[in-house]
Amino acid sequence: MTTDQPGDARAVATDDSWKPAVLREAEARLDETVERSRELEQEVDQLELPQRPPVASPEDVAAFKAEADRADAPEEMRILKRTRESSPGKTSSKAARTRTKTSAMR
Repeated sequence: MTTDQPGDARAVATDDSWKPAVLREAEARLDETVERSRELEQEVDQLELPQRPPVASPEDVAAFKAEADRADAPEEMRILKRTRESSPGKTSSKAARTRTKTSAMR
């Protein structure tokens, strides 16, 4: 261990001989991966990607709903549609309005 002064809290261990080879190899791979992630981050920052609005536009929502209503819509879209229709507290959906009417009749 080397220190700038005796008792210095910034002591740095320089001898890795106590570490098993597998640990030193894992640390080396981790260092390489972290370095590669930094390089990729810089590459992404240099890309000139178009900015998208942070939320869906009304047109996007309408297009999504139209796709979900199609008979050949993917199962995932149909699941989302059913989930949306059966979500409690959503008075705009048919299922929620039906629940509200049924509750009022009791």
